[in-house]
Amino acid sequence: MVENKIEFPNIEQSASDDECVWAMVCHLSCLFGGIIVPIVIYKLKGKSSSYISFHARQAMTYQGSVLVLLLLTFGIVLPLAPLFVLMGVIWSVRARNGEKVGYPILSRFVS
Repeated sequence: MVENKIEFPNIEQSASDDECVWAMVCHLSCLFGGIIVPIVIYKLKGKSSSYISFHARQAMTYQGSVLVLLLLTFGIVLPLAPLFVLMGVIWSVRARNGEKVGYPILSRFVS
């Protein structure tokens, strides 16, 4: 018996090298530019690439959440700052590798 299988093309395209670099910069901005850098990248490149748009929104949400957490706790969580930066660096490497993953817990709030 012959099975008729129809193969559909993969709708989601893999990210180009340029898109991966921009996504990486969004996440690495926790080291050098804060929440401003992903906002600017989102405004400049977000319309042309869904991959960049996704990672810029993820980075904005994460960095904004960390900023709000620092302000609400009056800096009590400041000793955790290296952990917050490490998470940004890990996600920047994942974005550079072409992975489309979100931050734990926060990704469900970003569509």
